[in-house]
Amino acid sequence: GRARRRQAAVLCLLLALLGVVGRLIWVHASAWANFDRGRAALGDDPAAARVYLDRCLETWPDSGEVHFLAGQAARRSGDLPAAQQYIDAAARCGWAESAIEVERALIKLQSGQLTGQEPVLLRCVHDGHPDAHLVLAVLVPAYMAEFRWVEADGLSRKWLDLRPDSAAAWTCRGEILERLRRLDEAVAAFRRVVELAPDDRPARLALARLVLEVRRPVGEAVEQLEWLTAADPGNPAVLVQLAACREVEGRPDEAAALLDRVIAGHAPDPKAFYYRGRLEMNRGRPAAALPFLRRGVDLDSSDPEVLYSLFLCLQQTGNPVEARVVEDRWKRCSADLTRARELGKAISAAPHDPDLRREIGELFLRNGRDRDGLRWLESALGQRPDHAPTHRALAAYYERTGQPTLAVRHRVLAAPPPVAGREQ
Repeated sequence: GRARRRQAAVLCLLLALLGVVGRLIWVHASAWANFDRGRAALGDDPAAARVYLDRCLETWPDSGEVHFLAGQAARRSGDLPAAQQYIDAAARCGWAESAIEVERALIKLQSGQLTGQEPVLLRCVHDGHPDAHLVLAVLVPAYMAEFRWVEADGLSRKWLDLRPDSAAAWTCRGEILERLRRLDEAVAAFRRVVELAPDDRPARLALARLVLEVRRPVGEAVEQLEWLTAADPGNPAVLVQLAACREVEGRPDEAAALLDRVIAGHAPDPKAFYYRGRLEMNRGRPAAALPFLRRGVDLDSSDPEVLYSLFLCLQQTGNPVEARVVEDRWKRCSADLTRARELGKAISAAPHDPDLRREIGELFLRNGRDRDGLRWLESALGQRPDHAPTHRALAAYYERTGQPTLAVRHRVLAAPPPVAGREQ
């Protein structure tokens, strides 16, 4: 009896040990499965990758690699504070310092802190780091946001060398080429985006718009716009571009019907009024064109083409005084646009000069393009936060637009610092 009891006890112990071992094997197998799923999802679905990697960390809390990958997933999902925590944990767990340095620079870059991060990230790109394409996916848009088009041009080519089938890289490339006025190349870039991502509606619209702008046969533009109309019948930007195609095709009545549909909407596109007025001008009916062109200028006074059309219309309808006023506005707007192009080239050569950025920002504000103007002024402060002329320009803008709190803030920042020893 005693021998049997010992045997039973040993058997129970073995079964218990097998249960523990089986449990450990199951737990770690699940961790491995979550690790593999997280790593696989990191490129296409970083939010899902983070879920898998968090599950993995429940089993492997001291894994530097898992913390690092979770940090990448959080950054790509836009959760930068969490990304920083994961990367700090990866560093504590002994993950590679070079990888930590690059990821921390990317987190700061996505937080809007380009200055100071460039040397690390550019070295990563030029030294052939295995994650160089991921760095470029963040660095190129950051350069674009700062209007550093020439530098972005070179980096986008590098990105495409590494990932020739990246729709995101080709999209950035197309926008850069358009800004640099290399329109034929921009058309080719957006054509490639549409090939790689057929459901990308903004890319299809950009391709159609550029085909029209370079005055190619409009068949390709029509094909894209008809696809977009089928997908989103009420999109005003699409309908306006399709109307422009119909006019080129010699179908003015169809063009007018499309534009009238846009104009009847709640938020009409300024271009709809311009094209509608131009249709009437081409029909020899300037009086009918006049209200459309006036409304187009009211909605967007920064387009010299619209101003010039209104000027011609006023001449033909016998409004010489108003025609002279609009002529002056058109000439000033055209001169400002020419100067803005010159400044764009100058900024490409001297991207860190805040005065150039401040001047182009003021030009945009003067012509009613407030959003662009403010972006340029903020980018000037990004290069030099204490740049007094930019703070004065912002103070004047906020005073003019009835935002006194912001105006006072920038007036204070524009004031010279007190001289040491002077009585306050």
